[in-house]
Amino acid sequence: MKKLLTLFTLIFIIHSLNAQSLRNTSQLFDEIHLGAAYSTGTGQGATVLFEANLPEEGIGLFTLGLHLNHRERTIAGGDESQTFFGGRISYSPYLDLVENLELYGGVSLGTGNHTIENSPNYTGPREAKDESGFDWSVFAGARYFFLNRFSVFTEVSNRTGYFSVGLRYQTK
Repeated sequence: MKKLLTLFTLIFIIHSLNAQSLRNTSQLFDEIHLGAAYSTGTGQGATVLFEANLPEEGIGLFTLGLHLNHRERTIAGGDESQTFFGGRISYSPYLDLVENLELYGGVSLGTGNHTIENSPNYTGPREAKDESGFDWSVFAGARYFFLNRFSVFTEVSNRTGYFSVGLRYQTK
């Protein structure tokens, strides 16, 4: 939990220092999206997203961004951690199902690291590992704008974060 709070505090400070310059740029750099990821049975962690809108099309909104996710969990006789960093593209169609509700989906592509550390007294067949390489994720989510620039979101994914719930701030 300390790592999660430290991460969000650091991002908030960086965003606060850069918020004024972001407001004065073009439409491409107008959003920052912060969230915490939690998944029962697969560990807990944090997801941090920085997203930028592409010019609006009549069919919906496309967003490009950066995605960082880290999860940790205790497993029998050791610890497991997974980290993902990469690019992300999402699409949100213009639907008027519920006022202030936005549905979206997309894909993340990047690099991942998977580590298993066995405790010294572990005697099972599992080997310790530290693997890195290409990783990907498909996700879908919903965000509800409760204030002009703030929304809550929930997102499901097949790999990075699995189930995320968080808060989103839009600079414009």
